[in-house]
Amino acid sequence: MKKNIILATCSVLFIALIAVGILKPGIIRSLFPAERSIPPTASLPKEDRFHILPLKKKPDPQKPVVFYFVPHADDEVLTFGVPMIQDLKQNKEVYVVLMSHGDITGARARINKRINPGLTPRQLGQARVNEFIEATNRMGIDNNHRLIYDLFVEGGDRKKDNEQVKAVVAAYAKEYPQAEFKSMSIFDVHPEHAIIGKAIQELKNSNRIKSSQSFASINIMRTCKKSPRCSGRQQKIGMPTVERKIQLTEPRDKHILSNAADAYRVWAPKKGWYSIGEISVPGQFRELKKDPTTIIVKE
Repeated sequence: MKKNIILATCSVLFIALIAVGILKPGIIRSLFPAERSIPPTASLPKEDRFHILPLKKKPDPQKPVVFYFVPHADDEVLTFGVPMIQDLKQNKEVYVVLMSHGDITGARARINKRINPGLTPRQLGQARVNEFIEATNRMGIDNNHRLIYDLFVEGGDRKKDNEQVKAVVAAYAKEYPQAEFKSMSIFDVHPEHAIIGKAIQELKNSNRIKSSQSFASINIMRTCKKSPRCSGRQQKIGMPTVERKIQLTEPRDKHILSNAADAYRVWAPKKGWYSIGEISVPGQFRELKKDPTTIIVKE
């Protein structure tokens, strides 16, 4: 009885704090993390205070190890799908690290026009994670090779994002110094893409990463050019220098990539599937289907 009274009192207090604005979305998220890293330790250097999630399966010492750092759900297909499938074919140990749940997206407003009740940012973020899990499963990445962080939160700041991203990458680099680290170009028009590329570049320049590779997103190489606003921003940033193109040539590999992309097209609201990737960036998915090519850029 006493326990029930305490729980009821806490619930009322919690609701009251939300109502008066003391508890805001960013604070609430931190109280109920989905799969976050260990809290920082004061004795560690600044850039290492954000611990990594431990790998569920250690790499096979006989295999080359590759880490892909994915800013948002769908980037693992749109930008990294081609090289990831090639790496798996070459029998490399591939780990895919999703850096955010992707709560902040214009797709939520469009989705909420089609369903009632609508999705909260947190609900949408979890649905995006589900799409990511399904897509990576279809590419052959199991749960032992998949890690999910919850960075780039609503109301966050870029300086903190940069520090946390760099700390996460640095920790993996320290533990697995022989691994290759792959992500987006520093010239990407999307700041959350470029942040990861910048972190890897800085760590490589300081000799904390030995091997890395950067890719240009479909957006900056194809779809951004069709938007005056996007192309104007990209022009100010500059374009990356193309090193070479890689593409899938075998029908089986193309089918694997297409099947993975289809995970972002599923519309079944009653089952928790909202076609978020397709609704968010339909043009990029069309481009991928038309030409499954990825651009490696000079770092």
